[in-house]
Amino acid sequence: MEFRFRRKDGRYIYMEIRGVWLTNDEGEVYRTIGAMKDITEWKCTLEKVEASEMKYRSLIQNFYGINFETPKTLGLQLVSILVNQL
Repeated sequence: MEFRFRRKDGRYIYMEIRGVWLTNDEGEVYRTIGAMKDITEWKCTLEKVEASEMKYRSLIQNFYGINFETPKTLGLQLVSILVNQL
């Protein structure tokens, strides 16, 4: 499970929490074991990647014309999906 906590300085951090409940023969919980992991940096990086992907996806989807990339090998990498509408 993931949670967001607010620190005393006002910043937010993201934590991943995993754990298990240990039960006796009657099914009653007698102990919990778990760990918390700070995933703030990973979450911030993920948000930046998603924003970048959304930006470039919008650019390509709304571009009227021919758009392509060619790497050093000169193989065609990307052609706009709107080419058929030209």
